Amino acid sequence: ETYIFEELKSYASPMQISGAVVYHETPESLKAWLKTRYESGYFSAQIELINAKYIDVSKMFIYRLLFLILPIMIIIPLIMKLNALLLLGIVSYLLVSFRRYLANGTLKNLIKHFWNTRKANPLIKLSIVPVICYLLFLGNLYNDFGYIYRIAHSLTTKCNVKFKTHKEPNIIQKESNITL
Repeated sequence: ETYIFEELKSYASPMQISGAVVYHETPESLKAWLKTRYESGYFSAQIELINAKYIDVSKMFIYRLLFLILPIMIIIPLIMKLNALLLLGIVSYLLVSFRRYLANGTLKNLIKHFWNTRKANPLIKLSIVPVICYLLFLGNLYNDFGYIYRIAHSLTTKCNVKFKTHKEPNIIQKESNITL
């Protein structure tokens, strides 16, 4: 679905329909939610592999791999009592986390949405904010695992098929004014 929408961007322009009703299936458990996060990472990597001529997959792969390695850079020096490496790992992790969660507004928007849509005592809401931060981190970790697994799998398989973008569809012409 995401791939199709990306391909249609050059043919159609999105529009909002105020009366539209959208149903999103939500996972019923944490395990099911984490599985969807893993699959989301896996298939976003697949889409990037298909569109490899438009996207630099190696940059995203390295960035996501770095996000998985940084916690190890904190744990090992902590166990071995290597303070300089521990400090380097913590600073690196904070910089990457800042860019990923704070600089683009992801965490702020998530907490703001939670705060504005839930009716509860502000102290109860405030106590849930660390859980939201943890779930955001955990969900992204599973997403990164799925992404890295798919890219690594494509690099290690002997039958590494290079995907090309499909030819222009016959049904939708470039000159059309179709809106979605």
